[in-house]
Amino acid sequence: MACLRKVPPFDILEPADTYGDGSARQDALQSGTCFDLLLMPGLGFDRAGRRLGRGGGYYDKMVAGLQRLAAEAGREPPLLVALSYEAQLRASVSVDEHDQPVDVVVTPGEALPCTARGRAAMGW
Repeated sequence: MACLRKVPPFDILEPADTYGDGSARQDALQSGTCFDLLLMPGLGFDRAGRRLGRGGGYYDKMVAGLQRLAAEAGREPPLLVALSYEAQLRASVSVDEHDQPVDVVVTPGEALPCTARGRAAMGW
């Protein structure tokens, strides 16, 4: 906990920009590395892959950046997977135009493909 710092505007604890030895931490969006899979957090989800986050749009911005990196490299964007309790599944979740849907929602009881990419990844 000692290496974490509060970052505005929500005072979310994040690691410092450098490691203890002074070397820079790797930034996923600056590294040029393409990801195959990204686990997406959320407060709630629906079967269409809509995700209720905390309202800051941080993951949506990161996903858009990772999708750009993949496109520039001629690769597929990362598969977006949400881990969820059954109680977090809702009939419908309202979203804004910048909100990124997840491809698959995995609950303790089932894996729900939500997009064409999710269905293809699951062999459907």
